[in-house]
Order: sequence, then C-alpha cells, then structure tokens
Amino acid sequence: MKKALLALTLILASGIAMAQDNWFFPAAGKANSYKTTASTIAGSQTLYSTIYTSAADAASVTVTTDIFTSADAATPTQSTSMKYAVTDEAYTLNFADALASTLGSMENVNVTESSGEMIYPKNPEQGKSYGTATLKFAASMMGTEIGVEAQIKDRAVTATETIEVPAGKFECLKFEETTEVKMMGQTIQTKTTSWISRGVGVVKQTTDSMNGMLTTTMELSSVKDK
Repeated sequence: MKKALLALTLILASGIAMAQDNWFFPAAGKANSYKTTASTIAGSQTLYSTIYTSAADAASVTVTTDIFTSADAATPTQSTSMKYAVTDEAYTLNFADALASTLGSMENVNVTESSGEMIYPKNPEQGKSYGTATLKFAASMMGTEIGVEAQIKDRAVTATETIEVPAGKFECLKFEETTEVKMMGQTIQTKTTSWISRGVGVVKQTTDSMNGMLTTTMELSSVKDK
C-alpha cells in the first residue's frame, strides 16, 4: 500500500508535463528526471521518475511518467500517460482519465467511478489564486472497497524564489495548494508546495500530510534531451 501511494503521489504531482515555454511542465523534447523521498515514522522510501511529453497537438498534450526503483535502472516499474486538454488560458486534466491510467496500472486496484478535473494556468502570476477542484472516485484496492472525495483548494502563487536542486539553480514561482481527502470516515489534509520555473517545469515539490506523519520531497535531478 505504501509503495502504491508513493507512486500515485509521483504521478499526480509530477505527471504534469507538456510543451514549449510554460511553467508547470518540461519543455518539448526534454525529459525531466526527479528523485522523490517519502518519510513516515516507520522509515522512508525513495523512487525516481522521468517525465516527458509523448504527444502534442493544438487541442491536447499527452504526458508520460516513468517510475524507477533506482537512479540507474534501465526499465521502469510503472509507466502512465495522461492527456491534457489545451485552451487559450489553461491546461485541463480530466480526473477520470487520470485515475484510469494511474490506478488502473497498479496491481489489485480497480477504479469503478471517478469525476472532476484539474486546471493548470498557462501563465501563473504572483498573488493570483486559481480556484478549487473537487475530485471523486471509488475503487477496490487490495480487496477493500474505498470511496474518496478530495477538495483541492487555496491554489495560489505566493512568492518568487530562487531554488537550488541537483539539476542547478532556477528562478521559480512558489505555487501552494491544500488537499482535503475524505476516505473511510476520516479527513486527511495535505499541504503541497511546488516551485515551478518557466520553460523547465516543476523544480521542487514538498508535501506534508497528517501534521507531518507523512512528508515527501521531490527534486529535479537532471534535464536531458528526449
């Protein structure tokens, strides 16, 4: 279960990739590689991912995320693709399609219902807010039936900062959002902070869930030609 949740975090957090000179996604023809470490009171786990645009036209972009168990692994343990609709102002991810690709590729997981969408602005600006998204899905996971409702709110660019990661130093916008997930009678709140750089995409991302009981840190390790 822990490995599946980390893989889902990787895909939904960093599986936002696309073309040209934008803020959230790797540039066309480039592959961004990341190291992500999740920590709990029981220990930590690290996975590696590579994100790139696998198809694009005027109406949509398809983004592929490959996940590896080690930095030098040649074959991904999981690979998923997500399709984003393109408008003049934003990129929109249909949550039903995203879950079908993400959870559908995991063993012992069957998605039975899902709805909602996520919108990523083409030109984010400091001080601006970007609405609330409500996502729902039902699934059978490892023999257990679960229903989930998530509200992603307080989505805003809060600062401009210079961030240094293994891939280098980048001028970034700080994009923050809070996710409240209702599942099995419990509400879990997660704070996500992403540092995004124009023409590069996500440079660094941190999450803090359940008052620090689960944290993740993702950093850009390299940008290569694809």
